[in-house]
Amino acid sequence: MISTLINHCFNEVFMKNKRFVTVILIVISIVSCVYGGLTGEIRTVYQKASNICTECIGIG
Repeated sequence: MISTLINHCFNEVFMKNKRFVTVILIVISIVSCVYGGLTGEIRTVYQKASNICTECIGIG
């Protein structure tokens, strides 16, 4: 009963504002990527990814 009500409310709100929600999510994603790039997180992620890869194939 409660899950049906929540599902109905979510679908109603999302379907009426689908384009708005999509645009907001895209803007948040772009802002997050830019912020990560400006604070040096790209280097951290790349270093962790390369460490994991070299450990998995046994080089490191």
